[in-house]
Amino acid sequence: QPIELLDNGNLANNGDTTSGDLTYSNKFLLSSNFENGSYNVEYKISLSDGSTKVVASQHFNYDNGKSNLPPVISNLIQQDTVQTTVLFTFSVMVNDPDGLNDIKEVYYELFMPNGTKIVNSQGISQFPLFDDGNTVTNGDATAGDGRYTVFLTFPNTVTLGSWKFDFTAKDKVGHTSNTISHNVEVQ
Repeated sequence: QPIELLDNGNLANNGDTTSGDLTYSNKFLLSSNFENGSYNVEYKISLSDGSTKVVASQHFNYDNGKSNLPPVISNLIQQDTVQTTVLFTFSVMVNDPDGLNDIKEVYYELFMPNGTKIVNSQGISQFPLFDDGNTVTNGDATAGDGRYTVFLTFPNTVTLGSWKFDFTAKDKVGHTSNTISHNVEVQ
């Protein structure tokens, strides 16, 4: 939202000290609810033909004064037993004291009954869960509610037995949540 700069000498309302000195000013309060990070301000002028032109820009880093805390995973919903070739859905609830927008990723790692970590053909061992409301692609029912979901099918060629799932979340500064582990018996 654009904020108009004024040359009106109104120090209290918009920070301008002297009217008519061609120094334009205004105030903008950065809330502690804004995310920490890099921000860019563009200064524009309106020309007589109705167009605008960027005349300056300013980059700054903002720290909202809050300590960034790691996310927390809870409320796992996952079956204890599944059949091969049968699609099953599982999910975890993720909360971040700095807000859901601070969550960078939620994933699970999968371990075979002999303890070997699963790594797919692209070298990925951390498989994502989603909070996007896409029931067709990944089974998530409601976007942005903090419940991260995915579905999976074990092919009939997998080793039967107890498979371990480890669930973790990371925030934008790299803090890692607690890990929830759950074993699923594949039959």
